[in-house]
Amino acid sequence: MAFDRFAGDGAPSSVYRSTETYRDRFPGSHETGEVLTMTTPSLPEILARHAIDVRSARRGMLSIDVQGHELEVLREMGEAVKEFAQVSTSAASW
Repeated sequence: MAFDRFAGDGAPSSVYRSTETYRDRFPGSHETGEVLTMTTPSLPEILARHAIDVRSARRGMLSIDVQGHELEVLREMGEAVKEFAQVSTSAASW
């Protein structure tokens, strides 16, 4: 996965390039040109690695805030997302 690094007061890095709306809203933030590439395990892999059984929780909750890739995370989780009693996501329209 590749992230474009942004510069500015609290500006996030994102897998998406900035849009005109984003640039209008946050004029001090800009892409630095640096792209970070990383490999990450899936959430089910992370849970298994740490022996976490979500089903044993009274009301397991999953909160996802991954800079625009929430839907991809949910899709990659497949049936594992059903193990959580509650799922919360964050979304922004830049």
